[in-house]
Amino acid sequence: MKENKEIKSIKIGLVGDTHVGKYSICETYVTGESVVYDFYRIGEHKNDSKIKLKNGKEIRSVISNTNGQERFHSIALVNLKKVHGVIIVFSFSDKKSFDDIQYWINRLNEIGIKNYIIFGNKIDLPKNQREIKSEEAKKYAQENNIAYFETSCKKERE
Repeated sequence: MKENKEIKSIKIGLVGDTHVGKYSICETYVTGESVVYDFYRIGEHKNDSKIKLKNGKEIRSVISNTNGQERFHSIALVNLKKVHGVIIVFSFSDKKSFDDIQYWINRLNEIGIKNYIIFGNKIDLPKNQREIKSEEAKKYAQENNIAYFETSCKKERE
């Protein structure tokens, strides 16, 4: 008889260059509030919360936010070996962070992680402050068959 294992938690990793908003995304998700930080986080940061599924059951979600500074990349990737999937984050205000998506994909593939999606962060920025256009990011994701989402950690101005 086949045993039906129930998932009790899901572990997600966030990777991306420095200052793309990984920490803000993580905190905004967990708290449900607009959370924006303008400082470096050193090392790994984890947030736990619960997700209510459509069937009424709850599972624990653990989000591991890794440091984007290059000197921490190897450590960050080692910590991702036990995650179920990864969110690669870039900032619309930083072309290099967009160009580095392929770097992060290559590094994830090297350690055997094949489940990842892309988040374009800081979509709230005025067009004159963006270095990347939404169309460019959508095209990249589509050409590489990767799910893509746009986000912001700021509440819309009233």
